Amino acid sequence: MMGYFTTGNRAKRNHEAKGLAATTVSVSLYIAALIAPAALFAPTAMVQSALAQAGSPTADATPGSLFVDFLHYSVLGRFEVADGYARQLLNHPDLDPVEIHRLSLENDRSVETLLVLIRNSSIADSAGRVMDLIREGEHLLRKDGDRIRANIEKLVGSPQEEHFAIIALTDSGEYAIPPMVQALDDDRRQALWPRIIRALPKIGLPAVRPLAESLQHENARVVQIVAGALGDLGYAHAIPYLQSVVEAPESSAESRSAAMAAIARIELSSGRTSNASSAAGFVALGGYYFDETGAVRADDRLAEANIWYWDKATQLLQFVSVPTQIFGAVMGMRCSERALSLESDRPDAIGLWLASNIRREARLGMNVESDDAGETAMADPSRPADFPRALYFTRAAGARYAQMSLRRALDSGDTQLALGAIAALRSIAGPATLMSHDSPLVGALRYPDTMVRIRAAVALAHALPGVHFEGSHLVTPILGRAAALTASRNIVVIDNDQNRLNATINELRDGQSTVIGEANAMNALERARAELPRISGIFIAADVMNPSLKDVVAAIRRVVDTSRVPIVVMLGADDRLAAERVAGNDDAIEIVDTGSPGDILLQHLDDVNRRIGQSTISEDVAHALAI
Repeated sequence: MMGYFTTGNRAKRNHEAKGLAATTVSVSLYIAALIAPAALFAPTAMVQSALAQAGSPTADATPGSLFVDFLHYSVLGRFEVADGYARQLLNHPDLDPVEIHRLSLENDRSVETLLVLIRNSSIADSAGRVMDLIREGEHLLRKDGDRIRANIEKLVGSPQEEHFAIIALTDSGEYAIPPMVQALDDDRRQALWPRIIRALPKIGLPAVRPLAESLQHENARVVQIVAGALGDLGYAHAIPYLQSVVEAPESSAESRSAAMAAIARIELSSGRTSNASSAAGFVALGGYYFDETGAVRADDRLAEANIWYWDKATQLLQFVSVPTQIFGAVMGMRCSERALSLESDRPDAIGLWLASNIRREARLGMNVESDDAGETAMADPSRPADFPRALYFTRAAGARYAQMSLRRALDSGDTQLALGAIAALRSIAGPATLMSHDSPLVGALRYPDTMVRIRAAVALAHALPGVHFEGSHLVTPILGRAAALTASRNIVVIDNDQNRLNATINELRDGQSTVIGEANAMNALERARAELPRISGIFIAADVMNPSLKDVVAAIRRVVDTSRVPIVVMLGADDRLAAERVAGNDDAIEIVDTGSPGDILLQHLDDVNRRIGQSTISEDVAHALAI
């Protein structure tokens, strides 16, 4: 089964392709080896003849022929010609992603070829879009209801038919669950029941969420089968749902027994026990979704993820697809809502819901410090169009819950969540709350993001403190930096090689950036802290010495102001391994080739900012803060 693939950052791919332009022949030979190894042994004259025949797409070409020709000319190394076929394919009025996916399966090296093109050719962008097309076709095929229902019926065929039907249903994953649960509720299809019971656990992790929602079914026999399947699957995020069956007064004795048995099997396989109530379990599960860890994390290679619901009126499973980046936040809200439906007085569930909602807005591209109901952003189909703003809910909940959200932001390093919580606190919290010894607002004065520190300092200053409080000595210096803010980037360049240093500084001066550079790292950092109100990014040559790259990065990370500042390491010929070791698990470090053009260097800086959720400062914001 072909898996999902990510095309990665296209600007980055295009830059990498420029550096590999001289290796076009070797790349084309490598691709040829993937598609048809015999081509490597063809006489030189034959290869040259093939390369000389540069075709062009015809007006009546079909999507299928365009796809085949795109791969053909890619193998020959005629990338400009191949790009023409790719562009006509992607703009074809009769384009069917499922057809292209099926064609890719006919040649099991197609995906490998595309991956080579994405990583090592000048047509990386087109190859990436074709890969996206194949992935879309695979997704459409997986969720095809007619295909799924046909495969369910094949479960009662011969052992071989059953085997291949289970493989196909496993390929369909979560989309196979609704019709399978429906079949279990249909007395006319009893012959299917034992086969479905055998097939359900084989679908694996994707089956857990829809099956867990199916535990709300009115048919006790279906509930018992679903509980058994969840126990066989063994994933701990099913436990709160199973525990809710155990606790529900309307559950039959048989359903409770099946749910308890399933919980015991899951606990045995995981090696952990849980005595929590279902409400407490849902809050804990919501926290895992919020943290986006382990088995509950959405597949970030996909554009969308599904939120499953049980429709009590129709007794059917339903789903709504949301942008993948908000899946964890939406599920955090869903788990909080489920906990509150079981126990209405749970402050931890309310705090988690508010924090998840702020993160949801931030990931949708909304300004979390605003309560403007008319602000437009990416759509969230899980909420109504007139859903109030997160700031409204956080203010209405009160200072206690806003502080809970801020504390969660500081613990998780979520800059946008911190800004949203501080915006609420500023208008609803009194001086005693803001300046208490355990106030997260005081802790925010030491947060790595400049804007969070400034917003916290402004909120504390607005409270007009009449007494000394912990962290009070930080407020005035932070406000002083706020007064000097501008929207321009403030960049530091560190490189022992003076010629390279000058070249990089010149590349980065784009009219919107203030750039300072030094050969000595410590001098550069001291100068930056003295001259710049904030540091937007630091570019370091990988071969710096006295101190080394490792020591420079450590020195940068030791100081609050730069503990999360984006760092771009510029590689020489033999520096990659050392640079990757220094980068380690620091997601605020990016690696790029030395001598990259300024737009690519700044693109890498922007990539890091987006990845870590670092706030940006517009001219209007900088001006308002200064005033």
